[in-house]
Amino acid sequence: TCAIILLPPLLIVLENETGLALVYAAFFLVLYREGLSGWIPIFGIFAIILFALSIIWEEVHVFMMITAICAAGYALVSRKWGYVAGFLSLFITAWQLVPRLFGDQIDWSPTLWFFMLIAPFLITGIVYAFRSRLRVLRLILLCFCASFAIVLSVDYFFNHILHEHQRMRILILLGKEEDPQGAGYNVHQSKVAIGSGGFWGKGFLRGTQTKYNFVPEQTTDFIFCTIGEEWGFWGSCVVIALFLALFYRIILIAERQKDQFTRIYGYCVASCFFVHFFINIGMTIGLMPVIGIPLPFISYGGSSLWAFTILLFILLKLDTARW
Repeated sequence: TCAIILLPPLLIVLENETGLALVYAAFFLVLYREGLSGWIPIFGIFAIILFALSIIWEEVHVFMMITAICAAGYALVSRKWGYVAGFLSLFITAWQLVPRLFGDQIDWSPTLWFFMLIAPFLITGIVYAFRSRLRVLRLILLCFCASFAIVLSVDYFFNHILHEHQRMRILILLGKEEDPQGAGYNVHQSKVAIGSGGFWGKGFLRGTQTKYNFVPEQTTDFIFCTIGEEWGFWGSCVVIALFLALFYRIILIAERQKDQFTRIYGYCVASCFFVHFFINIGMTIGLMPVIGIPLPFISYGGSSLWAFTILLFILLKLDTARW
């Protein structure tokens, strides 16, 4: 199953089509409906958060946050607040005391100091967890080690795997860089267009930002900013409500199927539409990095319109066969 899901997006990424590869994330929603453990999507969301925090903060600060969260989780489950409080107090004391004792005699990075201080407690916790067969503690330690591995791999992935334009888009999204005349131009103009629409909008074909082509790709990737400027907040809410109604209807059709294949196909259609909808609107309002994702049934383009229409009509045809 993992090979079926991960191999196609890997081949697409090699062709420099990262945006299209992200659409395959929709299949994890389908697998969750068919019995995939809920811990896997949660871990994926947590990994994305760690990725963003590792870019915004220094590594050592992210490590300290992970340590505090894991310690609090263990205290909450085991109710051993005294042991955890003592561990954190000892850790903070050592964190402040060790650099002052050695001064400038040893020029180590803060990350290395952190590992030096946390290693004895981590080794003790692993030995205690496996000797006492504490499943919860083993799970917390596994999350702890996996989080550290993710944070340590961010620097290599960000600087050696991603392309320059992808790095710049992520930095602009996270507020680390500002480039309103370069890489951030599209998003900046899109947010200006949506904000200028106000609540009621400027009226059909009366949007100044879109009419005078201040927003690039406004008929395809940034079509939602045209809706926001011409029809305002209420028009945007109507469009979002229509999409949500479409997703709800597709899920109802999928759930009433007696055949497993048709049900899975229905959820695939709903997930594919939702990922396009979520990413496209998210990037026009500055909540997602800019990638080439059209808005279903609204963005200009014959290939996307045909693809979405065929997906939907196949589902309707399969639904008629359930009788």
